[in-house]
Amino acid sequence: MRKSLFLLLFSSFPLSSLCADPSQSQDAFFLSPEQVLEQAEPLPEEFEAVKEWIESEKNTFQALNLPHMHSHSDWVNNQKAVSRLLASRQLRSLSDGNYIFAIPEQPAVVRFSGLNNTLRSKASNIGIDSGLIQNLCDIVEGRAVGYKSDVLNNATLNTTPVHQHSSMLAYYLAMRKGLTGKKIQPVQTWVAQYGSGEELCDANYVIVQPRLTDDTYQLLSSLDAVDRASIIDKAMLPTLADAVESGAWNITADNLWINTKTGILYITDLEGPNNEGWGDTPGTNPRWGRAIFSYAGDGASCHQWKWNHNVRCGYDSVHAMLPDDLQNEWDQIKEARVPKD
Repeated sequence: MRKSLFLLLFSSFPLSSLCADPSQSQDAFFLSPEQVLEQAEPLPEEFEAVKEWIESEKNTFQALNLPHMHSHSDWVNNQKAVSRLLASRQLRSLSDGNYIFAIPEQPAVVRFSGLNNTLRSKASNIGIDSGLIQNLCDIVEGRAVGYKSDVLNNATLNTTPVHQHSSMLAYYLAMRKGLTGKKIQPVQTWVAQYGSGEELCDANYVIVQPRLTDDTYQLLSSLDAVDRASIIDKAMLPTLADAVESGAWNITADNLWINTKTGILYITDLEGPNNEGWGDTPGTNPRWGRAIFSYAGDGASCHQWKWNHNVRCGYDSVHAMLPDDLQNEWDQIKEARVPKD
């Protein structure tokens, strides 16, 4: 079944000093939230009705920010309350994992991080390796039966800003710069403010992307094996590697749309959360860390490990998508190009 999709509206704008530290390699894009906002494109005038809709739903978005919780029953009750609120507002997400809302009678969607992803980000911010389910949940007979009370209490009490969906804007800037003229592009991405604060974070901003009908665009996973092989062939592998090294860690058949008229591929899910990680020195070795902002938030004290980890995740995601006859060649490209710690 064909799904809703997002189109990259290509318009040029000056992008300078994307790399906060000039001594770093060109493909290491560590930005502070302030730098991201400074370099972002404003929402176009024709999207004025979109901004009005976001303003009308600001209480809904505020409800998607996790409150302080003491136990898993609090978590369950919060999920039920959010579901009731969305139903009362007649809002249905186009995604199961995150919130993607199609704005009525407008060519746009608004994206907001899902509750589970937000919790993982909060847990990682306080030093929990949130990539391991046993660190978050109680395990009974090998099954997760609910979030641990201490994890919920400590993570949701923490006030460190969350950059889960808001990180998409930073990755859009990095990927657009790194993929200029390529046959793979990031979907056009803006932010719109709904909260009272000025800092770029999930509690203040939502992500806005264009939404068009699917008469021109097709999701790769909706195509048969022959059609997919004609698009993702041997000649496309270097371009896929360029996309990975631009920051596109999540390249899958469910995250690539093809313009059937131009042959250009568009990456729609750009989320790469700013989870600072875990260990004795938070931020230097994040297990669940596909972060783009610098650890201290000042654009200077950034950690190359984050970017390298992001690139390795991207190479692995492409490997899982490729047909068997291309995987060996992809592994050779990875061996030659992937950064080593």
